[in-house]
Amino acid sequence: RLVTLAASGGLVSPSHVQALELMESQYAAGQAAEDGDEEEGEEEEDAQSEEDMIQQMMMGMMGGGPQPKKKKKAAAPVKKKTLEEWLSQSTSPGDKELPVKVHGLVSAIKSEALSYGKNERYTEPVKIFEAAPAALRLKLAPARPDAASPIKVYGILDPLSNTAQSAAAALALFGMTFNAEVNLVLNPVARYSEYPLKRYYREVIRWPARLADGRATAELGGGRGLVEGNADFWLSTKHVLTAAVHVLPTWLVTSFKAEHDMDNLRLVDVGEGKWCESTYELRHLYVEGQAYILDEDGYPVSAAKGVQVEVARKGGQEGPLDDTIVMGNLGYFQVHGNPGLYDVELKSGLSNDTFKLASSPGLEVSSYITPPYQLRVELRPGRDHENLFAEQAGGRGGAAD
Repeated sequence: RLVTLAASGGLVSPSHVQALELMESQYAAGQAAEDGDEEEGEEEEDAQSEEDMIQQMMMGMMGGGPQPKKKKKAAAPVKKKTLEEWLSQSTSPGDKELPVKVHGLVSAIKSEALSYGKNERYTEPVKIFEAAPAALRLKLAPARPDAASPIKVYGILDPLSNTAQSAAAALALFGMTFNAEVNLVLNPVARYSEYPLKRYYREVIRWPARLADGRATAELGGGRGLVEGNADFWLSTKHVLTAAVHVLPTWLVTSFKAEHDMDNLRLVDVGEGKWCESTYELRHLYVEGQAYILDEDGYPVSAAKGVQVEVARKGGQEGPLDDTIVMGNLGYFQVHGNPGLYDVELKSGLSNDTFKLASSPGLEVSSYITPPYQLRVELRPGRDHENLFAEQAGGRGGAAD
């Protein structure tokens, strides 16, 4: 569904319409006058009230009594319409242009959404931070206190947790690079039955060459490693260690080159004062997504559980590169997706006989961070979702739970 705004001529994609529909429960708009009937009614009412006022003034000057006021008709109740009704309203049958008043409604909602940070709910983190004991409040001033802070971070953090190890580098990056103001409330556990931290952790983030205050990153203590994007460990322990890389869930990273067993590292095997080096390789990227079944009106009604999906290079002749089965949990699926352009199709056979793609926009992987992909399917005439499981139970395939 693609509609054109009459006021600006800009395009509204289905994703924009979906985002507006999410606000449907919070916003409602009065019915707009399509042909100007309400505006004309208001003008006639104003003119009639002015005429009555003039007549009363003239009767008062001539000594006459005041004329009885005419009873006004009760105003008809304003009909409330949902956003879906507003956006589906057309000036004429078959017209793809939205009325100008609908464009104003969309603009008002967009302005309200962008000003979210100014409402009362934004003050809750500030109240929590100020109510915490002074000994548990940690305030990291921005790199340039005299300059504006475009980012303000409020958080509650257990200082002896894996999350704190991961967040420390990111929070330092915000404050030193983006001139952010970081406010943390420390929330430690009162009693431990075992050691809370069982790992040595370093976060690898490639910092910019210069910080917000103008200093070079390399001038900081250990700053050269920040610029180069590497991490070093200086350990003196007799424990058996396992080296692991924590990456995005859509990355497959494995050890490519290592002199020692990275799953069973011991200081006695490496040697006193020697280095243990390992090279890790990003072998594959994955694309995660969700598959939904649309009803006759084009709205998602359920997850496309059991549907088989395959991807192939756009314009390629080598056939499908990967296939998968949609899970029952929120319609989740995952396929290989190294950089490139791909076509997404339903696997020939039972899935293609039962469903068809509602749209086929294609799949583009142009970044190391792959956004979630949404796949929408429709039932073919005379078919039902239950037919998919009934025929699979008869031996034509298997569905994933």
